[in-house]
Amino acid sequence: MRWLRLWIVALLFSGVPIAGADKAVRLASGEWPPFQSAQLKYGGLATRIITEAFALNGIQVEYGYFPWKRSYSYAEAGDWDGTFVWFALPERRAQFYISDPVVDTKYVFFHLKNTKFDWSTLESLQDTKIGLLAGASMGDDFQRAEQDGVLQVEYSNNEESGFRKLLTKRVDVILCDVEVGYYVIQNMFTPQQAALFTHHPQPFKVEPQNLLLSKKVDRNKQLIELFNKGLRQLKASGKYERFFLESRREKSTP
Repeated sequence: MRWLRLWIVALLFSGVPIAGADKAVRLASGEWPPFQSAQLKYGGLATRIITEAFALNGIQVEYGYFPWKRSYSYAEAGDWDGTFVWFALPERRAQFYISDPVVDTKYVFFHLKNTKFDWSTLESLQDTKIGLLAGASMGDDFQRAEQDGVLQVEYSNNEESGFRKLLTKRVDVILCDVEVGYYVIQNMFTPQQAALFTHHPQPFKVEPQNLLLSKKVDRNKQLIELFNKGLRQLKASGKYERFFLESRREKSTP
C-alpha cells in the first residue's frame, strides 16, 4: 500500500462554515497516472485539481492509495470521506454526492507522424488496424463493429505494449485517453522515439470523471458544494487548463 499526504493550508476566502471544517477531507484513491499516483508531483493531474479546488475554500485534503475496489468500498462505508475519480453512474447516487466533472477522459487515435491518418465514422476505420488496451470498453457500436468484422482490433495487456506495437507498425493506430497516451510516450520512450508520435484531434469518446463523497459522512453535502464552487473558480482563473499543460511535461519518480 502506498500513502501520500498532501497538505494544503489556505486562508478561508469565502464559503459557509461547516461542521468539521477544520478536519482534512480524507480521499481514497487508486493508481492511474497521470491522473492520480503516489509517484507523481502533486499526486497527479486529478489529485492536483481536487487539492486546489478545496484549498480555494480553505479545506485541506489527505490522500490514501489503495487498490481501486478497496478505495471505493472505504468511501462507500464512510471510513474515508470519498474517492476519485469515477463515472457518475445512476446507481452511485444513492451512496454518494457526486461532484461536477473533475476531468474528462478523452479517447483519441494516436498514430505515427509519418503515417497519414484520418477518420470520421467507424466504417472509415475498416482498413485500419486498431490497438487497444485489453478490457477497455469503447461502447456497443464499437463492439458490434468488431464482432461483425468491420474493425480490426489488436489488444495489449498494458499501454506501453500497445504503443510499442504502434512504433513497430504492428498496428496503425492506438485508441487511448489523450493524457494517458502522452504520459506513456514521455515516460516509456526515448525523446527521439517520443517525437515520432502524434494524435488525431477528433475524440472517439469523451467520458466525465468525478469526485464521490460518501452520504454517510454528515458534512459531505456541504463539502461537495464547496468543491464544485472551488472547481469553477479554478477554471475561471485559468489554472485548470495550465495544470493540464504542466501534467504533459511531468515525469514519474523512479
